[in-house]
Amino acid sequence: MQKHVAANPRIRYVKIENKGIAANTNAAARLAQGEYLALADHDDILAPHAIYCMGKELQKTGADFAYSDEALFPQKPQNRPCGPL
Repeated sequence: MQKHVAANPRIRYVKIENKGIAANTNAAARLAQGEYLALADHDDILAPHAIYCMGKELQKTGADFAYSDEALFPQKPQNRPCGPL
């Protein structure tokens, strides 16, 4: 982690006390400095194009935020192009 933090000033790593999902989400939001905020758990997996697709939709629609929920797969998911399923 420290290697990535040192190489990219946009990445911040801050160890916070675990006070539960709501409190920790709020603590992360208070630390955010960029235009967008993305939250993920330590065991979350994103498709390689997930952030690109979310950003593309934000740009296209002018929405203030985008939300994505979990999807559970019986096996490793395959890459899909952006757009509705």
